[in-house]
Amino acid sequence: MSEHISIAVRMANRQYKIKVPLSNEEAIRKSLQLITDTTSKLKQQFPGRDEQDYLAMTLIDFITTQNIHANQTALSMQPSANENETMLLEKLTKISHSLDL
Repeated sequence: MSEHISIAVRMANRQYKIKVPLSNEEAIRKSLQLITDTTSKLKQQFPGRDEQDYLAMTLIDFITTQNIHANQTALSMQPSANENETMLLEKLTKISHSLDL
């Protein structure tokens, strides 16, 4: 069973206490720092908004970035047009040889 610890975090001018697995603490703290940094940048770009607006914009930014990265990874894993053509020719050649027998 994984050990959990309580940590205090601050987001959108609010303090939260959360329990996290000890093994994930560093990653969670880095994520929280990234949230704080992104929110601060958005505050500079779009002054005068509500804290909830900045959190929502941060969330949209993170999810969009994650989706773009996931799509790029998926595309890089797919065979290129030349690879597809080569595989198709190999399969057609096998079929042709099978039919000749």
